[in-house]
Amino acid sequence: MFKLINGIYYSQHKLEVDNDYLINDIIDQRENPKDSTGQSRPNQSEIDVQHTFYEDTPLSSKSHDMMTFATQNVVDSIFGSNTFSIGEIWGHIVPPGEQTMIHNHEETNSPGLSFVYYPHFPENSGNLVFITNLDRNRILYEINSTAGHLYIFSRDILHFTPRNGSNVDRISCSGNFTAKIPFIKSLDYDIDFENPYWLYSGREGTNK
Repeated sequence: MFKLINGIYYSQHKLEVDNDYLINDIIDQRENPKDSTGQSRPNQSEIDVQHTFYEDTPLSSKSHDMMTFATQNVVDSIFGSNTFSIGEIWGHIVPPGEQTMIHNHEETNSPGLSFVYYPHFPENSGNLVFITNLDRNRILYEINSTAGHLYIFSRDILHFTPRNGSNVDRISCSGNFTAKIPFIKSLDYDIDFENPYWLYSGREGTNK
């Protein structure tokens, strides 16, 4: 489940969700937003085209609930219940010839996780790439992204996707998990490397 990239771990999980519905919903919400969750993503007209928000789109309530339930179950299976709660979740569309710029999802100093899910993955559409540092050298680590799979990683890790070289849109779903206060208080920042959270954050533990 956990895979190592120069001291930082990510995890990969198969999800059983209605991929066709999710894809069609993200496309439909992009063109004609309705029944959305009201999440705090900027409107297209208000966004700099160079910002990653420009590729984002809200989910309908049905898709939001479906992805919240599926991803929360995965996180609970790793950490237990009452540890992380879903924050924002959104759809993402990258047209042919476009790419996602380098960014992370870090917003606060509290422990947090991010994820991306691919309901489909067209050939040559651009894999997920993590950026890590090793001995002051920047290392790019390309994930062989797979349709139907969820990728979870630390909220502060830099990542991007290269140019979509296919002839169709690459559609994905991303989101963030925020640590709950009891879980934060349970972490020992000096000695507790047994908790799987430290795998994601780059402090290697023993839970592999």
